[in-house]
Amino acid sequence: VSRRSGIMFGMLTVNACIISIFIGMVMIDGNVRYEMLNRVMTGICYALGVLLTELFGEYVFSVIKEENKISRWLPILLRTTCGVIGALDLVSIFNGMYFSTVNGYHVRGPLFVYNQVFVLVIMIIEMIYVLTRIRLIGRDAAALAMYGFFPLVSVILQIFVKEYVLMYPAITLSLFIIYVVTYINQTDIIKRKNTELTKAIEETEKSKKEAEKAN
Repeated sequence: VSRRSGIMFGMLTVNACIISIFIGMVMIDGNVRYEMLNRVMTGICYALGVLLTELFGEYVFSVIKEENKISRWLPILLRTTCGVIGALDLVSIFNGMYFSTVNGYHVRGPLFVYNQVFVLVIMIIEMIYVLTRIRLIGRDAAALAMYGFFPLVSVILQIFVKEYVLMYPAITLSLFIIYVVTYINQTDIIKRKNTELTKAIEETEKSKKEAEKAN
């Protein structure tokens, strides 16, 4: 539970950073003097988005690991893939392959679609992984599936709707859903354990009284 909580805190923190940077990008967009800053902030935003996708996979692994072992190569493969994609996002700050600025305004680069497809493929794989392990994941499966579904749809729409950035709000909504469902589930687990503990104490006291009565 502590590992899950740590990863969830990391996801919320990264998401807060993305939203903050994105607001900054909107504020300076169109200002020629801040073109380079616009590109830097965009690259960081893209890279943090990939990090968030990676952390979601880590969160899924942590949930499954509580009930069953997972292959060691899965987290390594996820981290390596996301690391490469994130590095390419940062490289795009300088070569403009994914994004650039024209007259101070943010524009998509010639390879923007490939960037979105990379993220899309990872999200699809993560969602399939969740859906094929519903029994192991249990009550958290619905929330995790929603986390995959909303950003998945937003990325697809974002490829065709050029005027809007839809992925970040979708991720924020999905994180909120996961946080609420996880909180409710953890509360239920604690409540059930407390009930079991109370029952065990009562049975112990009852056995103690019966033993004293017998003596």
